[in-house]
Amino acid sequence: MATLRVDIVHGFRTNPPSLNNLLQGLETIIDTPNIHVHSLSQPDFAGPDRLVAGVELAALSFQTVATFAKVWARSDLVIIHKSLTKEFIEYIFGINVAERLFLRGGPTIHTTYDADYVHFPEKTRYLYERADAVVATSEAIYTEVEQIAGPDRVWYIPPSVDTDFFNPNVLVESSLETDSYVLGWVGNPDVHLDNLRYLAERLQGVETDDVTLRMLLGGGQLSQSVQADLTDTGLTLDLVDHVAREKVPMVINSFDVGLAPLRDTEFNRGRSSEKIREYMACGIPVIGSPVGENRRLIPDETGILATSPSEWRDAIAIMRNEDIRHSMGTAARRHVQCNYDTTVIAASFEELFNHVNGSANADLLTETETSQVM
Repeated sequence: MATLRVDIVHGFRTNPPSLNNLLQGLETIIDTPNIHVHSLSQPDFAGPDRLVAGVELAALSFQTVATFAKVWARSDLVIIHKSLTKEFIEYIFGINVAERLFLRGGPTIHTTYDADYVHFPEKTRYLYERADAVVATSEAIYTEVEQIAGPDRVWYIPPSVDTDFFNPNVLVESSLETDSYVLGWVGNPDVHLDNLRYLAERLQGVETDDVTLRMLLGGGQLSQSVQADLTDTGLTLDLVDHVAREKVPMVINSFDVGLAPLRDTEFNRGRSSEKIREYMACGIPVIGSPVGENRRLIPDETGILATSPSEWRDAIAIMRNEDIRHSMGTAARRHVQCNYDTTVIAASFEELFNHVNGSANADLLTETETSQVM
């Protein structure tokens, strides 16, 4: 397995968190020099006019073809991460050339991580139907893919968490230490705009004495309206700007409770909820919405699922008890170690790769034997 060359193709300018999560699992079973990542993102040329847009799309088309030629000249296995950016022919004729190229080159796996089928139904359906295997990172995605691709080609492999990196023993800097009861949230406020509005609604009426809402903003800006809504709850709002990855466990360890609010939408039901795993790996109990993957991630002994504002108020009140937090936090860490640790998830990927490569080799053998007979 260590000598297998894997090429990952994605449509982002920089590696998104979901791709970095995928890489940490793959690097457990494949030598890092054998993993190659290719970004097929639209060039960022200045100007809004059609001529510039046409040049951008033409450049992306050239980049797609050049990457395809390079990848399939050397690769043993290609992973298409999420859906790829539209290029010239797709914009003009509606034909998703990039996906077609990479799917026809050899053994190909499509990794999802989010409910892309909500926003890009045609692209994702094409990938589900034609990839050799599809990795679903939540039960909702699994159900959707299974209906299209069938059960033989969809694999439930949730995101992993490095429980050595995210652990309760990472010391908290003095600037984050406080005597107050800290409710914590981590995420991109742009992506979670509606979920933060939902959170503000749930925090109305919460007992606010000595309670801090600490938010680690992973990119993006917290909108003024949402900030005003959160401030109106009466909680002390502590915004922590984006920090280097090595400091994320330190910030999480400054929380007493991790929050995972999700409004019940089709997209949220397909979320992989990676941040919950990081809270729990640090031994932080969770209060979350019973939406999608949250139900699987937060068993009773590790946190509390809450829907209505009164349920959120009650959960926050219960979690003020230090003994309850400690018991749930210990169970939460044990839960992710047993089910979502990097080594556990890497074993699932190794099984998947062996399955896909074995099928590809069997197909090749069948073709060779057939040609010899003829």
